Amino acid sequence: MQIIEVLTQYSKLNRPFTYFYDGDDLEVGVRVLTNFNNREIVGYVTKVSSTDETIEAASNRLGYELVKITNVLDEKPLLTNELMELSDYVTSYYLTNKISVLNAMLPPSMRPTKSSLRAPKIATQNKISFNPKFKDFEELTTKQTALLNEIISLGSIMQTSANRHLIAKLIEKEAVIIEEVEKYRLQYDDYPQEKPHALTHAQKEAVKTILADDKETFLLHGITGSGKTEVYLALAAHYLAQDKQVIMLVPEIALTGTMLANFYRRFGKKIAILHSELTPAEKYDEYRRIRDGEVDIVVGARSAVFAPLHQIGLIILDEEHSESYKQDVAPFYHAMTVAQMRAKNHSAKIVVGSATPSIETMARAKKEVYGYYFLSERINLQPLPETTIVNMLDYKNITSTSPYISKLLASEIKKSLDEKTQVILLVNRRGYATYVSCRECGTPKKCPTCAISLTYHKVDHTLKCHHCGLSFPVKGPCEKCGGTNFSYAGFATQKAEEDIRNMFPDARILRLDSDVSRRDKTPQVVLNKFMKHEADILIGTQMVSKGHDFPLVSLVGVIGTDASLAIPSFRSSERTFQLITQAIGRSGREKIKGKAIIQTMLPDHYVIQHAKNQDYFAFYDMELRQRYFTLNPPFYFLLSIAMSHQNEKTVRNTIEILKHNLIDALGEDAYVIGPTATFYPASGKTYNETLIVRYKNYFKIKPVLLQTLSPFKEQSSLYVHINVDPYDI
Repeated sequence: MQIIEVLTQYSKLNRPFTYFYDGDDLEVGVRVLTNFNNREIVGYVTKVSSTDETIEAASNRLGYELVKITNVLDEKPLLTNELMELSDYVTSYYLTNKISVLNAMLPPSMRPTKSSLRAPKIATQNKISFNPKFKDFEELTTKQTALLNEIISLGSIMQTSANRHLIAKLIEKEAVIIEEVEKYRLQYDDYPQEKPHALTHAQKEAVKTILADDKETFLLHGITGSGKTEVYLALAAHYLAQDKQVIMLVPEIALTGTMLANFYRRFGKKIAILHSELTPAEKYDEYRRIRDGEVDIVVGARSAVFAPLHQIGLIILDEEHSESYKQDVAPFYHAMTVAQMRAKNHSAKIVVGSATPSIETMARAKKEVYGYYFLSERINLQPLPETTIVNMLDYKNITSTSPYISKLLASEIKKSLDEKTQVILLVNRRGYATYVSCRECGTPKKCPTCAISLTYHKVDHTLKCHHCGLSFPVKGPCEKCGGTNFSYAGFATQKAEEDIRNMFPDARILRLDSDVSRRDKTPQVVLNKFMKHEADILIGTQMVSKGHDFPLVSLVGVIGTDASLAIPSFRSSERTFQLITQAIGRSGREKIKGKAIIQTMLPDHYVIQHAKNQDYFAFYDMELRQRYFTLNPPFYFLLSIAMSHQNEKTVRNTIEILKHNLIDALGEDAYVIGPTATFYPASGKTYNETLIVRYKNYFKIKPVLLQTLSPFKEQSSLYVHINVDPYDI
């Protein structure tokens, strides 16, 4: 008999429960079906111990009656031993529940949840190969002979509906052997193989410096178009030659297709891809291919950092500055931090690349905690785009057709269209109008659960909350006066598309934002059309601003992004600089001279000026001084504690008690700030309050935090979420 410790799917419990099992030996890391409080649930086996005791004796020793596991769901562990150990590190570092970490590590179809029981299973197909014992070729018909010759020349083929009748005849005559094999549901494009490109002197030096540097993490800082991807490929080739494996992370799903193509052309088929827009069946197949050692390279978004590879030599984070690497729901992990945990386990190298590195990463490079190399020139020695700032406060600069498009931008778009080149317009808000209010009383339309303004989406005539995803009919009555007439203000991608179509009716226009991605299944469809010059103008959110290499783009227009400077976050300046700089960098990347136009109401702001000049170092120096005086990273570390409850008074009183307890317990080791209502004050009919903790040494304050927070986290009706190293506060 085995005594089994099982972590249940209920994250609030956050501890394993003990069961017994009298079947074949179980392993840590498999899912089991159990009875928990008269409910059938899925759990994750975290510990197994054998015993010769009877059930009664074991129950008496433990002090409670042992219940038998209902069923075992997996033949072998879902996670490697290294990933199981990693789950403990991540749980401990982020002060979270282990079950939430396991859910983050695994695709939905493999998670320890009841819903996974309805998930996809292994798909199979028939593989047909030649039977070497077959000699009677003269008995075959002409069509049967042709098919058999094809099987012999290819080695094997898959049975399809088209050849089913002929194959049945070949099987009947024992000319072929039929074998049931797994069918992978994700079909890759068959990219042609290519030889490594000749590296420039700067790229060679970058590769040489990175490989010679003994630091675990290395920053590859390169201006837009400087050829960082070729450096990644050269580094990957080095580690693959040493029988090591590679994880290639990109921040946006829109970039996975391009990066996959780059690696596939260079290294062939032993590649897998992981991101959230794969179907559950595709994720299920890809994950098992990786776990079973069938691939050497994994390309994917944030969660691919957990890919179950066994011999990792290199982890790359492209566009490392992106906020997408930080998960915004529990367990709130950052891919960079997890990558560093995995690198220690595998003695691997981490390379992070960006034209606009995060302030924290550059500060560590300056202090020589990270290695550093700067690619200061574009790969083809082309100059950076000629950039102009247009002051949108001056009405003389604005067209009569659209209050959001300047005369200069309209003129340059027309010139690009005449010259048969392409244009990218960055509008970093999706939807049509960003603010909807009642014409009768002026009351804005807000989400009832999040209390933030709803965005009007003209395509499907709905009002949508961009925080929780709820949608509402446009003609619903005003909550205050019952009016049904509304005014629409603000500018977003759908409105930009409409205005540009009106101004340039003959132009071929594409839009790329998360709404389009959901409709078309993958942003790669839109990007491929634009790459093939099936469109002249691409309008989009930040999805179009980084990582793409379109050789025909001669103009980039940046519209309204300075509004992000008003977002209540210590990162608002950094985020805005990065967004504008990255967008400008899409222009003039090959033989065509590039231009960029920044439309702004803050033309003299240091962020706008440094972005215009593509001067990262001037921006870094100024932003670092701001961070120093405001006690923000990299000078202090941050942690947020969000508390929610259905009763507003309860949550406010409780968080005040927590604040005073933390101040007493932490003393001079940290500052406790707040409480404040969260940016989204109401969610799911609960009230939320947040504390911010500023500190110098996390591992010094961590045990104090755990002890102080413990009684609050144990209250069943109170939800406490801890976010270590929050991206936004």
